[in-house]
Amino acid sequence: MAATCNRKVVTTAIAASVDAASKAASEPGVAFVVPESMYLKDATKEADFASFPLIPVTVNKETQAVTESSSRLTEEIIKEHTGALGSICYVVQTGVDDKGLAEFTEFYPYPLYKDAELNFYKALGSRKLSIPFNPFKLVGGIFSLIGISGRLKEKKIEGNLVGEGIKQGGVIIFDKLGKPKFAYYEKTGKELPVDDILAALQAVKNEQKQLNGQ
Repeated sequence: MAATCNRKVVTTAIAASVDAASKAASEPGVAFVVPESMYLKDATKEADFASFPLIPVTVNKETQAVTESSSRLTEEIIKEHTGALGSICYVVQTGVDDKGLAEFTEFYPYPLYKDAELNFYKALGSRKLSIPFNPFKLVGGIFSLIGISGRLKEKKIEGNLVGEGIKQGGVIIFDKLGKPKFAYYEKTGKELPVDDILAALQAVKNEQKQLNGQ
């Protein structure tokens, strides 16, 4: 499972989905119906994920220093993570809000990668948080932001819109060959639908079992 996201908003939800997914994967015979919210859109279907370069990122929590390693192809990375917890968060920028990134690692103890060319963001539709100048939509947008702020406070997570905070990402679920099977497209003010993500993960697992003749 790969995620590119507003890291301050969905941190806890991503970690929860990963933990729940690992537990569900160990329960035989569990059937899930994948909702339409997880269906792939054209931009995601047509993306050449295998060739996307990603840069492994590590963060020193004490100094908040960010270190980047040599670029690698997404195809190699996905194969490494498939079958394990399999969650990757693609960090869009470094050097802009490294303090925020350091805070993020407190809640998200999984591998981080930098998508310098924004390929995953483009594959998810290049969407941004926007509030048009329309009185009714403006009010709705403000309440969405208030809702985000409230949930962050409840979970004791500090949030801001520094760097790429207004970009909308999502979660993409790959099979072990690196082919995208399902995706959730982040919605402003909404938490990640953990149950829907679990259903998609289980569907991929069941498909693989059928291919293996199990």
